[in-house]
Amino acid sequence: MSLEKNSLVQAYLATVTSHIRSREVHAQVKTELLSHAEEIVLELKNEGVAEQDAVSAALHRLGGADELGRQLQQTHQPQKNWPLVVAVACLSSFGMLIMYWIETSGSVIFVQNLLAKNSIYTCLGSVVLSGLYFVDFWQVRRYGLPLYGGTILLWMVAILWGTPINASFFLVVGSLAINYTNITPYLLAVALAGILANADWSNHRFMLKMLGLFAIPLMISAWSCDLSLLITQAVLFLSLIILTGAGGKQIAGLILLSMGMVAIFSMDQIFGGMMDVQSVANPHTDHVLLYSMQKWGWPAGFMIFFTEIAFLLILARSTLQIKDSFARLTAGGISACFTVQFVGSMGMQLGLLPSGPMNLPFVSFGGSQTMIHLVAIGVVLSLYKHKNLMNFSD
Repeated sequence: MSLEKNSLVQAYLATVTSHIRSREVHAQVKTELLSHAEEIVLELKNEGVAEQDAVSAALHRLGGADELGRQLQQTHQPQKNWPLVVAVACLSSFGMLIMYWIETSGSVIFVQNLLAKNSIYTCLGSVVLSGLYFVDFWQVRRYGLPLYGGTILLWMVAILWGTPINASFFLVVGSLAINYTNITPYLLAVALAGILANADWSNHRFMLKMLGLFAIPLMISAWSCDLSLLITQAVLFLSLIILTGAGGKQIAGLILLSMGMVAIFSMDQIFGGMMDVQSVANPHTDHVLLYSMQKWGWPAGFMIFFTEIAFLLILARSTLQIKDSFARLTAGGISACFTVQFVGSMGMQLGLLPSGPMNLPFVSFGGSQTMIHLVAIGVVLSLYKHKNLMNFSD
């Protein structure tokens, strides 16, 4: 039964949605109310009530259109995640303050205008972040596979024809150098979230397809001798399949696949990989936390450390509050990338892990890195805006 063309129902739905300012949720609200109305009408018709009387009774049961519309406006008004915004603002402020002290102390002589450059990148990234909040990012879901293919293709271009700097591959366009290595995990998070939004792990063809899509980036990371990126991607993929409710077999398969890629990486290191790039420890990038502790003492280090922890916890909590599968997977993948970045940076600064391109999010200096981190948070804020909706993008 369909009541979509019924004049009473159309007038009722129009009145309800007129109170909801977010037009992007109108379609789902109408679909849900229409479904409830059809269930009630069917029940009443089975009891012998005439169809038009059943429609009027069903709309009465749903409640007054004006009152219901005002209630739904409260439910579906765009949600603002101020704790996440404040945490990012604090970390960015710490970063700019540290860049100022490094620049004035002359600790880094081969990079000029640290504070000015860091401020420009932060401001540009913040503008994009703010703009993304007003963008309907949910529509990206339908382009998961093309985005995945484009990410891999551009990655290969960066490896084969890009510029390797400190174990990362940069795409150079004129005077602009883009660290594409750091961008790939976030692009893959969005792409795979779209593909996994309707995951069916009981389907063997789907499972094999996903293992293949996971294997390609891991193989490229191993081939390019980038252990930190390989680990980031492995944790990202593991987080995504856990969030989809995958079983032990799928998780075990991904773990074995990741271990195999690490073994390939190790063989590359033993017999000579395709490149021999060593990361250089610098106070403005690799050792920014240790520098701040040396400059201002343990309290400064603890302040930055616990602010990063708070940021990650807020990000994880925000992910779990999102009901839509694609939005939750995207936010979860981004959270995983930030977590690996933080843990890797802390491990290297404490001497527990070998040096590599793992910088402290929002605090360490880095143009494209700062931009992509702020853009990633903008994506999360855009998805969190309608956290109470399920299957929003369908």
